[in-house]
Amino acid sequence: MEYEKLTLGNPLAALFIDRVLTRQGLQLRSSMVISIGAIWALCFIVAIIVTNA
Repeated sequence: MEYEKLTLGNPLAALFIDRVLTRQGLQLRSSMVISIGAIWALCFIVAIIVTNA
């Protein structure tokens, strides 16, 4: 299938393609985006604290 060629070497892309239109897939994607954003925010806050200390 065409999708198999597009997702070679990237299992996360295959997960998103298979479940992109389902509620479970959208919840998974939003939780990943929120967690990655929280990690970036934490790193940014720590960088500000370290710089000003």
